[in-house]
Amino acid sequence: MTASNSNQHRHRAPSHMIFWQAKLSTCCFSRAGLSSARLLVSHGVDVVVLEAVDRVGGRTLTVHPPDDDPSVPKFGWADLGASYVGPSQNHILRLCKELGLGTYLCSDKQDFIHYSKGRQFCYQTTWPNLWWSNPLAYLEVVYMCRLMDNMSKEIPLDKPWKAPRAKEWDKLTVQDFLSRHCWTKDGVEFLLALCSNNNTADGHEMSLLYYLWYMCQGGGLLQPLECERRRPGTQNRGWLTTERVHLNQPVVKINYSTKGVCVQTLDGTEFTGTHLILALPPPLQMKIHFDPPLSSHRYGLLQRSPMGLVLKCIIFFNHPFWAEKGYNGLVTCNDDIEVVGLAAEDFKPGVQLAGMICFMYGDQALRMANKTEEERKKKVCQTLSNFFKTHAALKPVHYMDKIWSQDTYVGGGYTCYYPPGVLSKYGPAIRESIGGCIFLAGSETALQWTGYMSGAVEAGERAAREVLYSCGKISSSDVYVEEPEFVEVPIQPLEQSLLEQFIPSIGEDDRPILLGVDNTLVLHVLPSGKGSVFNSNAVQSLHPYICNELRHRRWETFWIESQTNPADVYSKLALQRLLTEEAETANEFDTTTIPTSRFDLLLLAADSSRPLRLSLLGPSLLLLCTKVRCESIKAAVGGVATNRSPDRWSPSLLYSAEALVKNEEGPKDSPKQREETRASFGAHFFIEE
Repeated sequence: MTASNSNQHRHRAPSHMIFWQAKLSTCCFSRAGLSSARLLVSHGVDVVVLEAVDRVGGRTLTVHPPDDDPSVPKFGWADLGASYVGPSQNHILRLCKELGLGTYLCSDKQDFIHYSKGRQFCYQTTWPNLWWSNPLAYLEVVYMCRLMDNMSKEIPLDKPWKAPRAKEWDKLTVQDFLSRHCWTKDGVEFLLALCSNNNTADGHEMSLLYYLWYMCQGGGLLQPLECERRRPGTQNRGWLTTERVHLNQPVVKINYSTKGVCVQTLDGTEFTGTHLILALPPPLQMKIHFDPPLSSHRYGLLQRSPMGLVLKCIIFFNHPFWAEKGYNGLVTCNDDIEVVGLAAEDFKPGVQLAGMICFMYGDQALRMANKTEEERKKKVCQTLSNFFKTHAALKPVHYMDKIWSQDTYVGGGYTCYYPPGVLSKYGPAIRESIGGCIFLAGSETALQWTGYMSGAVEAGERAAREVLYSCGKISSSDVYVEEPEFVEVPIQPLEQSLLEQFIPSIGEDDRPILLGVDNTLVLHVLPSGKGSVFNSNAVQSLHPYICNELRHRRWETFWIESQTNPADVYSKLALQRLLTEEAETANEFDTTTIPTSRFDLLLLAADSSRPLRLSLLGPSLLLLCTKVRCESIKAAVGGVATNRSPDRWSPSLLYSAEALVKNEEGPKDSPKQREETRASFGAHFFIEE
């Protein structure tokens, strides 16, 4: 990849040099290299910026309508790369003000839309309104986000590999974690879609430790949802004078030593200097030949840092049909059939045309990247038509898109991500300088807002201060500077209802799950992977459908007689009290006899002649069976859990307690009955052949 010596030209560059080859990503865009150069220039240092292509901006890309093509409508401008800023993104907000780049508010009035499984759900709250479609999924999503937010607070921003549970979390993918802790399919699908929207990679690809660290850098899992300002024309050339920037100079070789750095570009041109700042994503650094070679830790990190997959398109209409229907244009989607994961309005001040920005992530982007632009346009229009329930979306006046994974000097977006095992092993190499003369910028090295423009600016300025410290111009305490809050865009506290703040868990870690079938059988399962069955008689087997479901959740089950395990006192004493003759003959079971607060899922069976009174404030989900003997078990469960009448449940769920204990085969369901039951209950814990 090195250039031919016959075409070499050697340039004596200033004593400090910025290599700004390939930019940051679709939402973190290469402000890093220019930020470094700008700060160094302000300290009287001469710099050279090397840019691989014919423009600056990296993963920011601003497009204007051509003046000589009347067929293209006057849409003002379109940002096919990074364009959003918001509260707590203080570095980019401060820089926008310094450069005179304005922002304008995105609409947050009217209704938001969440689209799932062909259905449209409208809401004006923090969370998509999953309650009416699946209340269990709603409980689960809100709780899991709160749980992951709390987990992320254990992670040091500068050294995530030092977190107390770093190795444990780095062994899991996000999907592994959700599968182990979530009960509802809808909840898992929503959380995985949220993961893809944030990281442009699928949940089975990225480490849980990385995801928690990434979200913590942005203020928590909920904070990115609050980004509400957009800057017009994010690709801007007014950062530096043109003589400092060399376009079309992709770097292919870097020689470095204690005496300085020599950079060679593709056409053989060489630039020399005493210091170098690399401001490009880790995967693209693999395209450069380093002499001497990089350390094993550095190469290990670069080899294991894939870029995300994202395709961004903007489609223009003569009028904002979504606003006319009462929507603000923001749509989240976790429907595999549709091609758009996130859509948002792009109705700019002073521009007559109404635009809609659409993002495709992960598998969506991969599928659509191989189609023609016209095919992508039709697919996007049809998806918007489904989102907003109108044919007006099928009549665009202009369409454009950018497939970032096909850009040679970007490679994807928004940013790179780390699969399991990478961050805990190779993480220290993320910001570690090379040879004392090469310093690392780029959004991937930021401490806050990695993957965003603000992170790029922070990383670029930090790398510049490392150079200044290396030259003795500043002290070590001035390298990492905390950015003050940008007072003009204050951080707004996230408003959550009392339910959202204190919503219980459906699958909280380290809490047992208690399933009771009849007054003779209790199944006690620990989420850590251990389980036991307490029965006054030695139970030989459990219903196979329940066992299969537990195995699906990676929980093991085993059977013991109650008297053989006296260690489980905390639950066993309560069960013994519940199963005594005194309790059975009582008119009511006293709530205090069962430590319901210790359990997440409580399923109790009681004869219909004896009323059962238990507090819903104890377990997260209380399922009651009121007619056990030769009657419906799951029917009454459904009546409580989803407010459905018992006659709505399918035949296979109408087993007696005796049949469950004896492992007798019950009646079969038709496919239609199974689907109706699944739709009603909406949870993974679903008995099926």
